[in-house]
Amino acid sequence: MIENLSPHRSHTAAMKPWALNPTLFHLNHGSFGAIPQAVKTHQDDLRTTQQHAPVSWFATLPEKVDNARTHVAHILGVPPKNCILTANASSAASTIFNSLRVHPGAKVIVTNHGYGAVSMGARRFAQRFNAELTTISIPFGPTKQKIIELISPHLQTGNVLIVDHITSATSTIFPVKEICDLARQKGTISIVDGAHAPGVIDHPCHEVDCDFWFGNFHKFACAPAGCAALVVHPRFHQQMWPITDSWGADLEFPYKFNYNGTSDLTSYLSAPFAWNYIDNTWGWENVRHYYTQVLDEGTELITAALERSWDYQAKVVLPEPVSCMRLIALPPPLYGPREVVDTYRIRMRENTPFETGFTSFDGKAYLRLSAHIYNTIEDYQQFADKGVSELLSWITNQTVHKNAPTHKE
Repeated sequence: MIENLSPHRSHTAAMKPWALNPTLFHLNHGSFGAIPQAVKTHQDDLRTTQQHAPVSWFATLPEKVDNARTHVAHILGVPPKNCILTANASSAASTIFNSLRVHPGAKVIVTNHGYGAVSMGARRFAQRFNAELTTISIPFGPTKQKIIELISPHLQTGNVLIVDHITSATSTIFPVKEICDLARQKGTISIVDGAHAPGVIDHPCHEVDCDFWFGNFHKFACAPAGCAALVVHPRFHQQMWPITDSWGADLEFPYKFNYNGTSDLTSYLSAPFAWNYIDNTWGWENVRHYYTQVLDEGTELITAALERSWDYQAKVVLPEPVSCMRLIALPPPLYGPREVVDTYRIRMRENTPFETGFTSFDGKAYLRLSAHIYNTIEDYQQFADKGVSELLSWITNQTVHKNAPTHKE
């Protein structure tokens, strides 16, 4: 039975099916995700089975992983033979960088919109082979055509391109189909970071002719933390090796990746259940529509509250927006380097009941809203009433840059 979704239902009612703390307002689903209580119960049951009879569990675990992998591949719209499961998008990127080879002098290409951890991995990858790390500067709020125009000149034979499907820092959809088609024509190896795509874009890999694609299932697809998929073009199957050597080492791709030593892989096994639970309870098409519906109205509430309180433009308009995320510009006194802006979410939670996300780009700072179906208009009204006041108090009390970390975890 499909339940009705209304963004104007109460916060309490919307939170009831979820494992989140209902006394908090969770406005940052996109960073780490969240799971329904039914998914938590399912994973708990799997763990109990594992702990009751570990020999039987681990002896048959590769087959269980293989079944989950096949289901995940169908969700992505790819043949199961091209898909493996990993712990997260960063580990998928590391798997690629540890397996792939590139000629000295080739370019390893990233953009300034890329996810920091993946770009750091790309830098290490380039250094290993004496290749050149090239960062393409793409302006904030680019059009689809502008993105293609700036990336295209770098696509040459032997180069490697890492590009985001949905950017984390700037909440923008990149035209990965067109980019990867061009990369294929030019002989450039293409890697797509689709960390946020599962649960947001229907069959996100369908018609994307890339060499590698990876995305998290513990974000918008609501699997437990520690589940992602990596899709590999057949021409690279023989080059791929798990980060952890185990008893599947002599098997062909993808089966060698079903073995991970003695590890808790219940997040992998729970991914199909999580997907089907949300589909049967609310319907994925309805969920995707809900992202846009609740965020459009919620963003307006917070933007208006900020602009009433501070003389500046808080509203951000993006030519290629993504349904599940919105950016709201912070007042200029709150601008700062990433290390400072990253502390805002901790500070907000210490002083208020809001779990939030903040991001920075080109020296400016933004509140990043990322929603799921547990969010309601009440959540954003509460932030407009109380969270905005907290933000502005940091300016008036001149404590914006206090306690900035000296390193990033």
